Amino acid sequence: MDYYIKSTEKMMSERKREGYLKLAQVVQWGLKHPVKFVDLFFGIELLDYQKYVFMNSWTTPFCV
Repeated sequence: MDYYIKSTEKMMSERKREGYLKLAQVVQWGLKHPVKFVDLFFGIELLDYQKYVFMNSWTTPFCV
């Protein structure tokens, strides 16, 4: 016997949950590889010194 449960505000659809999981994976990958993320996501190729400063500022707060 199948039962229908009316969804509440706290419940979300499977499709929405999968979308959030994909977004979380992209964010996690971007946090691990920030220079590649900037290159692929925004299409900006950084110079070597920009990559150096970006990576140093990524792990050290208040350095810039």
